[in-house]
Amino acid sequence: MPYLVIEDFGTNGLVGDPRTWNPLDAGKNSFFLFFRALGRSGKQGEDRGRWGVGKFVFPMASQGHCLIGLTISDDASPLLMGRMVLKTHSADGLPYHPDGHWGERAGDGLVVPVSDGEHISTACRVFELERRSETGLSIVVPWVNEAVSSSRFSEAAASEYFLPILRGELIVDVDVNGSTERVDASQIAQLAATIPDAVARARIDLGMHAATWPDSQLLRVPAAASGNELEWGGARIPDDQRAQAAVKLEAGEPIAVRIPTLVREKNKPARTAHFDVFLQHVGGLGRVRPLIVRESIAVSEDKTRMLQDYVALVVVDEPPLSGFIGDAETPAHSELQYDLVKVKYVYAGKLLQLVRDAAFEIIREIEGGDVNADEGLLAEFFPRPEPSPRPKRVKSREASAGDETEEVPEIVGRPPRFRITKLAGGFAVRGTGSASPGTRVAVDCAYDVRRGNPLRKYRPADFAIGRDILCEAAGADVELAEDNRVLAKVQDSHFELVFSGFDENRNVIVRVTAESPEDAE
Repeated sequence: MPYLVIEDFGTNGLVGDPRTWNPLDAGKNSFFLFFRALGRSGKQGEDRGRWGVGKFVFPMASQGHCLIGLTISDDASPLLMGRMVLKTHSADGLPYHPDGHWGERAGDGLVVPVSDGEHISTACRVFELERRSETGLSIVVPWVNEAVSSSRFSEAAASEYFLPILRGELIVDVDVNGSTERVDASQIAQLAATIPDAVARARIDLGMHAATWPDSQLLRVPAAASGNELEWGGARIPDDQRAQAAVKLEAGEPIAVRIPTLVREKNKPARTAHFDVFLQHVGGLGRVRPLIVRESIAVSEDKTRMLQDYVALVVVDEPPLSGFIGDAETPAHSELQYDLVKVKYVYAGKLLQLVRDAAFEIIREIEGGDVNADEGLLAEFFPRPEPSPRPKRVKSREASAGDETEEVPEIVGRPPRFRITKLAGGFAVRGTGSASPGTRVAVDCAYDVRRGNPLRKYRPADFAIGRDILCEAAGADVELAEDNRVLAKVQDSHFELVFSGFDENRNVIVRVTAESPEDAE
């Protein structure tokens, strides 16, 4: 029978009374929370895991949906217990709970862990556990799922946890049938060279710099000129530092920037905070999202603003910002969601936007242009047009055969001031750089209908912005947001209005109009 073993060392093990079964009495009882609870965790504040669903990965990796755990803590003898997670079921007409436990049955009928040395030594021998007396937790996943490939363990560890590995906070030993490969700070560079994903390799390479970057060499960005530390607020990098950073990036060297901000929980005073952004130019890398790393946990799928041929790490290590980002993370820690923090924090949307856009704003300020522009992006489908020919001379119908009229001037259209981009569950309206400050943008939207004009057939029961739909603005001030309409005043020509919360099974029709101060005149 194939099985998988995961053991941690240098940790505290599962602490708490193993006989606790009532959730109201559990508190931060980690034994109860691991073996008897799902969707609950004793972690909070600046702790790393939050949702209590990470432990469900282990039974999911088993074809029998089961696990066996051996824990040793400072305040208890070794404890051995098993758990199987099934559906609610019945046998011989009797209903049973979905979860089953292996252990000893106490007098009150509760299954408790085994503590006798014979069972524990047998488990250690059969499953070849390395734990003897060290505190920590050993997990055995029996009958491991065939989809779990041992050949990818080292690559996965390096790709997901490269920063704590490079900092010396984590060492991963992968043992496959007696052959051991160590993933640590001294070996990860060699392993990274074998990873086929170019983005993962670039992130690990940048992580090598980030892990040892001295605080004294961080480019420190002052507070925004507007005094609002929740927004980028225009040029923030001093001219001399911007020039030095541009030279380094051009040479392919990394740069590091520390950005100050504020975190404020509702009904509490604001607290100062900061985060660090590491950037490096990698030619040919393509369009890549900056990776947010919160206390060594990679938020791998968050919709940070894409960069062209740059790799970026947004590192959040210090409270209270690490607590805010942790609260915004989904159960899988894969992305950030405004809905998870909007009740607890003041200006949560602006703070999320600052963290997500920071790398983009830094590059844009250093380069002085649109870092998202990629002239060759669609070249395969739309080849570059030939230069426009000289204006033609045309003959007037009323003129004689030898006469010619004046040259017809070339008509140059106004460049688009915005683009509309489809997103999962919504869309974004982004400025292209040609909208002047003061331009007013109106966004109207509605679900598509079979007949007629969707915008005219909109009903508040469909949705309402501010009630069902979230609108987050960057580089623009929202003056009105109600029903299906948003009016915003542009402050930055690269503004962004992001709408989310729509039904993903329905098409959304969007109309955007803009009026600049020049148009009004």
